[in-house]
Amino acid sequence: MSILDKIKKNSTIKDTAILSESKFFTTKDMIPTQIPIINVALSGRLDGGLTPGLTMWAGPSKHFKTAFSLLMAKSYMDKYDDAVFTLGERLDKHTPITRISQWFFNKNNKKKVEIRIDPYDTWSMDHTLGLIIVPMLKQLKATKHGSPFVADEDVPEELRSTSAPEKENEWDTDANHHKRWDWVMDEMIWAFEQTIDETNDDHFFDRSVTPYVYDKDAHHAHMFRIDNGIQLFGKYYQGLWD
Repeated sequence: MSILDKIKKNSTIKDTAILSESKFFTTKDMIPTQIPIINVALSGRLDGGLTPGLTMWAGPSKHFKTAFSLLMAKSYMDKYDDAVFTLGERLDKHTPITRISQWFFNKNNKKKVEIRIDPYDTWSMDHTLGLIIVPMLKQLKATKHGSPFVADEDVPEELRSTSAPEKENEWDTDANHHKRWDWVMDEMIWAFEQTIDETNDDHFFDRSVTPYVYDKDAHHAHMFRIDNGIQLFGKYYQGLWD
């Protein structure tokens, strides 16, 4: 009997084997997912996937750990007819994965909202709201994935649907569809920026001379644009989504 055989015989671990014959380090029962890069992360192979044993996802909150876990669970259930997937107290192989995901999201990821309003916040409530609205509008414009319908009468003529090239299909959006929403968002952002800038209309008054000079027409046009931007905010309030 060789030394290797003696070591195997005297081992207290029942799965002891030489490396080339080990079921832990040779061919494994892979469960591929639909996302190749996830397969690489799980097994180091594009055609690999979830391997037998314990798999853990670790990371900060809101970094898709649940989504990855549900993807793996779905792949497992798709491969085996007798597969069973447990989530907390829920056990039902036949429950669609989307329902499980929704249940898990509602149970564990309820949005926590805490709002504090101090008395001075309403002394100039328009200014206070502007401080919140401006950065939110800017972020929305930078990250949005679509555009709501914007009426032609709310934008300059060159951005209207009637000024766009002819559509290939009746159901297509015209070439100016997203441009109209970008223009509206810019007007809203500009308008609310003026509400939080206490010097926004100073340049209409020339106090270097006596009596001072007041550019009334330009000031009225400035105020009209502010009012229009705020009215657009109200009109398209329900279009403020990403």
